[in-house]
Amino acid sequence: MTGNDLQSYAPLLLHLILAMALSGVLLLLSSLVGWRRPSKVKSQAYECGITPTGDAREPFSVKFYLVAMIFILFDVEAIFLYPWAYIFRELHWFGFVEMFLYIGNPAGGIFLSLEERGVGLESPSRTPGPRFVTETPDLEKNPNVARIRAWRPEAISQLISFRGELTLVVPREHLRPLAEFLAGESDLAFSYLSDVTGVDRFPLEPRFELNYHLLSISRRDSLRLRVRLPGESPVIKSVVPVWPTANWHEREIFDLFGMRFEGHPDLRRMLMPDDWEGYPLRKDYPVEGPR
Repeated sequence: MTGNDLQSYAPLLLHLILAMALSGVLLLLSSLVGWRRPSKVKSQAYECGITPTGDAREPFSVKFYLVAMIFILFDVEAIFLYPWAYIFRELHWFGFVEMFLYIGNPAGGIFLSLEERGVGLESPSRTPGPRFVTETPDLEKNPNVARIRAWRPEAISQLISFRGELTLVVPREHLRPLAEFLAGESDLAFSYLSDVTGVDRFPLEPRFELNYHLLSISRRDSLRLRVRLPGESPVIKSVVPVWPTANWHEREIFDLFGMRFEGHPDLRRMLMPDDWEGYPLRKDYPVEGPR
């Protein structure tokens, strides 16, 4: 190999060395800070209250990593694009093969990812496991509704289905017991509270509304609980003991709507100053603020 050949291929070799060095550094860092070296911070519960257990890499299959490697290879190929274009005329057949690999790698990865049942990316409705809540046409025959009815019939006052989403209207005195039931029963396992939203329906009564958005990760089910509160007494028991992530959700609703949560460990304003007058998201709140 002549000096001119080395000069022509030098950019390619340099980029290859940099890519391998970067990969080695990332692998080294992952081994140093990975789950195999647990710390107090990594062992803390997530915001939803679930404690992390085991290695987070376990659920992924070998096929998943193979497809991921194809896309990583595509990224590596991308760093060859500039030097390849720069010395294309001198590479001849090598340049043609490089261009083929550059286009073929992402195309192969996309093909594998879209292959039916090939890499675990199929539609959830077609995978083995329990049916979704919304797949039950008769709301009373819904497995979650039937389970709650068998436990405490009066815990549900109304069933609402809108665009495939199920909402249970719950009397406020039954919210806390129902929350403990849904989170604690293994066949329900609604252990994740993703959000709590407040609504002011003024001038209607009951004026206020709370919506609790629940998710059962193990069963791939979702559920919404709706509680209506009167305008004169917008008070309800806190669900922080059941779902710790409700802490800031309830504080935000208290701050902006004025609904109070009995038993909350730290119920105070979150967004507005402590001495702020009124609740800005109420519909009767002055547009220009209090004077």
